[in-house]
Amino acid sequence: MRLVLLRIASRGENILGADVFAPENKNVFYSRIEFVFDRVKWPRAQMDEDFLKLSKMFNAKTFVVRVPDLDPKFKVAVLVSKQEHCLTDLLHRWPDGRFPMAITCILSGYFLRGYGKYIINIHHGLLPSFRGGHPSEQAFDSGVKLIGATGHLVTEELDAGPIIEQMHGAEWYGTV
Repeated sequence: MRLVLLRIASRGENILGADVFAPENKNVFYSRIEFVFDRVKWPRAQMDEDFLKLSKMFNAKTFVVRVPDLDPKFKVAVLVSKQEHCLTDLLHRWPDGRFPMAITCILSGYFLRGYGKYIINIHHGLLPSFRGGHPSEQAFDSGVKLIGATGHLVTEELDAGPIIEQMHGAEWYGTV
């Protein structure tokens, strides 16, 4: 990780934070580094080339460089096997933006009946209040100062399925 941090610093960029995870008894290493960079001084193509060279030095199987302002958000389905661990972690990350994806689809009743299995929605608002789009704006307009996220089963009625888990975040006093 030292070489990665040095590469970023050598470009004159500002490192905001770094997280490391190395599972016990595994020969793998994960890191997440958040930094601010000047797109003129360090163009995206050069950044990708620099990180590719570093990944080859370490025989890395994969590397991912994401620039939220430039890269499209991921399109994913979230499937969790252990509610207490995985879903709770996702619910903690969603309200503060550490879960970098937009979930913008509404599944039809036809799809739900045909699929025949449970589907979990992570709604970035506190249900049963503030259903549908823009729940943070709805909460703010109603004078509610508590933010959070709700994991619930998907039903044909929008954001009305049984609640599985709900997490409340810190109070917020800014504007939407």
